[in-house]
Amino acid sequence: MTGDADYLAIAICSAVISLTLWVTFAASRRAKSADGFFAAGRSISSWQNGFAIAGEFISAGSFLGTTGLIFSKGVDGTVILFTSVISFLPVLFLLAEKMRNLGKYTLADVLVFRTDSRNVRVAVALSTIATGTFVLLAQLVAAGVLLESVSGIPFWLSVVVAGSLMGIYVFVGGMLATTWVQVIKSTILSVLAIIVCFGILAQFGFAFPKVLDAATDNAVAGDAILSPGLIFGQTSAINLVSYALAFALGTAGMAHILIRFFTVPEATTARRSLGWTVALCSLFYLIVIVMGFGAAAVLGPNGTDLVGPGGNLAAPVLVTELGGGAGTVGGSIALALVAAVAFASIVAVVAGVVISAAGTFARDVWRLFAVSSGIGAGWVRP
Repeated sequence: MTGDADYLAIAICSAVISLTLWVTFAASRRAKSADGFFAAGRSISSWQNGFAIAGEFISAGSFLGTTGLIFSKGVDGTVILFTSVISFLPVLFLLAEKMRNLGKYTLADVLVFRTDSRNVRVAVALSTIATGTFVLLAQLVAAGVLLESVSGIPFWLSVVVAGSLMGIYVFVGGMLATTWVQVIKSTILSVLAIIVCFGILAQFGFAFPKVLDAATDNAVAGDAILSPGLIFGQTSAINLVSYALAFALGTAGMAHILIRFFTVPEATTARRSLGWTVALCSLFYLIVIVMGFGAAAVLGPNGTDLVGPGGNLAAPVLVTELGGGAGTVGGSIALALVAAVAFASIVAVVAGVVISAAGTFARDVWRLFAVSSGIGAGWVRP
């Protein structure tokens, strides 16, 4: 993008970010206490919490990365997409209500509630910070690449902008602001995805089988994109099963997901919030499947060259084409919207990870340090 398109992308990104910043400062009045900062005052409703949890899943990774994965790998990409939905089952049946009933602030608080084990607290705290660090780095790099590609802003400056916004969301508004940012982002991203899905289907008479036919004609793998095996191998079903289990159980144990159950007023609300999450994620993932195969169908034989070797640009290139093509006003607007929402999505996910790590440091790491060193031993509970 160059010229007017650059300014358009920056303007739309600024509008989305300005909305989330306004929400953040509005929420800051309710983030003065530990309960308000780490648990949003336990005041989040079921639909708000459901949308916020969904926001952790329907992120730029799903919208950009998985669309590209389905574009190039077909059915195997859809399997990867829906394994995250499976992760809600152990959370729903084993964790959601129990997490809320304990009324804690961090995952370590929950796991040491009965044992009061120092070793468990250390292990969970280190695990939370380590996994959060990897997620944080990956998201910041993605934000830098995205903002650089659509606006021409240098990579290092793009990372600084994303990191600064994340810091404002967390340290000004706490969990309440982070939750509302996720709600706003999930809503905008879902509406945008529905519009894109409608645009794809409209080109094929609203017949998804025609989309698949065109996708197999244009895809490098041909008919193979409609059969399993492009990622996991033709004969090794154990690769698929093991990946699905690892992805599902690993996602279910992510601290920045589980701490959202501390924000609701009662256990039944925690359970209902997962209903909203499953509904929103399932709808969004179905649309991503249409987008992935639709990208292969709409972009034609040259699609692979346009989306790059990893396929991560499949969604931006697709919406640009649906908007009228590169260089057109409609195409520039469509690309700018995708860039703005994807950037806001990245920053929102980063904010959730950071508030989880901040809570872990404040309530677990510092507590252990204070007790072991004798600093504040009189006021820090073991």
